[in-house]
Amino acid sequence: MQLIIGIDFDNTIIGYDDLIHLIALEKKLIPEGFPKNKKKIRDHIRTIPGGEIFWQEIQAQIYGPRIQEAKIFAGFNQFLRKCHDNNITIYVISHKTIYSNLLQGGTNLREAALLWMEKNIFTNKLSKEQVFFGSTLDEKNKHINILQCTHFIDDLEEVFNASSFPTSVKKILFNSSGENKQISDVQVLQNWEKINNYFFSNRAANIES
Repeated sequence: MQLIIGIDFDNTIIGYDDLIHLIALEKKLIPEGFPKNKKKIRDHIRTIPGGEIFWQEIQAQIYGPRIQEAKIFAGFNQFLRKCHDNNITIYVISHKTIYSNLLQGGTNLREAALLWMEKNIFTNKLSKEQVFFGSTLDEKNKHINILQCTHFIDDLEEVFNASSFPTSVKKILFNSSGENKQISDVQVLQNWEKINNYFFSNRAANIES
């Protein structure tokens, strides 16, 4: 079976926890020593008057003008190299609009993401031609279907739950928060080391699972 693995971008390849923490501190939205955890920071900010707007502003910053400060998840480039060595096709498929709804006419979010990829992953057996963007979740799932992915890795359960998600594609949830999750029909893995093991430690068994 020829594997074709689709991979989400935001919060799956690129991690924003440290950057979100930094911006929230700069804006004095969290106290010193607050955990570097996206969900905890978001939930805290939303308790502040006007917090939802503050949170949207942070998102506009991390996906746009400050994305270059964000970090790659450990183990991802190793995964790319192993896929290349094993003739496994990889596509990055991202739900990303061209501009932020909050900063119309500002940073082109797709160009910013591609620049980050050029600096961090395009040197490791991946090219711009393997990257696809969808303005809506349905467009993203359409790419997954057209590209005939056998597996898809994403950090959001809602992608897998959408009616447009191809039923034949094996689902892998990138659960970097480490929360204990057991989801029917979904393989839940906490980091790229575990994803590497899933595909390459016992490859034959995993292909059939």
